[in-house]
Amino acid sequence: MSIAVLTSFDNAKLRYIIDYVFAERLGFDYVLNPAEISSDTFVLSYGTNHSAKISIPDSGYLHSAGVSDTEPVCTTDADNNVYLFASDKSQDISFDIFAAIFFMLSRNEEYVVKERDSHGRFDIQHSFAFKHNFHQRAVVDEWIIMLRKQLLNYLPENLFKKDIPSMSVTIDVDMMYSYHTKGFFRNMAAWGRDLVSGKFKAFSERPLVLMGIKKDPYDTYDIVEKIRQNYNLQIIFFILASQHRTNYDKNGNLNHNRSINTIRRLEKQAIIGLHPSYYSIDDNDKLITEKNILEKISDTSIISARCHYLRLRLPDSYRQMVNAGIAHDYTMGFASNYGFRAGTSRPFKFFDLTDDNVLPLTIHPFCVMDGSLKDYQQLSVEQAQAELIKISDYIKSINGHFEILIHNDTLSNKGRWKGWAGILENTIKKFYSK
Repeated sequence: MSIAVLTSFDNAKLRYIIDYVFAERLGFDYVLNPAEISSDTFVLSYGTNHSAKISIPDSGYLHSAGVSDTEPVCTTDADNNVYLFASDKSQDISFDIFAAIFFMLSRNEEYVVKERDSHGRFDIQHSFAFKHNFHQRAVVDEWIIMLRKQLLNYLPENLFKKDIPSMSVTIDVDMMYSYHTKGFFRNMAAWGRDLVSGKFKAFSERPLVLMGIKKDPYDTYDIVEKIRQNYNLQIIFFILASQHRTNYDKNGNLNHNRSINTIRRLEKQAIIGLHPSYYSIDDNDKLITEKNILEKISDTSIISARCHYLRLRLPDSYRQMVNAGIAHDYTMGFASNYGFRAGTSRPFKFFDLTDDNVLPLTIHPFCVMDGSLKDYQQLSVEQAQAELIKISDYIKSINGHFEILIHNDTLSNKGRWKGWAGILENTIKKFYSK
């Protein structure tokens, strides 16, 4: 059975969001404004007077091409449901659900809002969701569930795509090793700084690691592999490949045999993605160079990326990725707290508002980062565990995808990250428990 969606207009925005809702999320074939409607076709009206099983109000938000300066009105009902573009007319869905979803996925606000943090990032405090206190809810997923329930009044459940809660662990490798692969002179200089600054633990640890007596604290890859095997999880490593050191890019030598062997071992166990360096956001050639470096070392094609420091400028960064041959981005999330930046836990194609088209780039949003909880929110191990369990329970309740961002050193269970390896495994256990 197909769905006929009847509207008073047709444009790129409408086709993008109708395709997302019905084809991608609900798993339905649909026809937009068909010339003829057969008797077995389910009819949904979007802002028209046609006779239909379900009617949805049209706010007009999707009618114009390009970036919109219109900010939707946000309302909440007695059941704490969040609505954007609500209608006072009697409809089966009381708000313009298509416009609401498009507003969140297109990231229109990131074109309009000019405020950024010290790293040039659109962060949680700048977002419409934060200002209206729904940043920790995947409202797009909630709206899809709402529409699905309405459709189930008329259509059998076996026609719908079945969403199952899922999880992936994505690991940013800012530095592959703490001491290894950094060369004699760099290690000697750092050793001296450790002594002068009173970092006596690092001062004594460095030579032991370099002599092979002790394991490098950032070498947590065996721990990751054990987690992957135990829970059959998808793991993605994003590796900083820039060989030009800056205050923000401090990885060791990727052409060192230890680095090469590690990357090629990881490639057999997980997905390898690029971690574009801090300044690559302003340099197209730099991104391509870094991608080429990682492809040569890993001996595989690199099609996934997450920007270092989560530095993302829309739509430029995504166009830059597409031009470099990147097909999957994992940067869509907040730095200073957990939340759903695009209002969804699940992947979606990016719609470029300035060119009014869909880029060949799938966005994989993450909802929480280790550093957000520890460094920005300054939570204890126990508090961070409680927050992660709360996120886990919520995502399971909406049959969503729980994508977590950690760093390889987080699993070292040493120093500032003591206890955090256990947090991750406890969260995974909780997510997959009945």
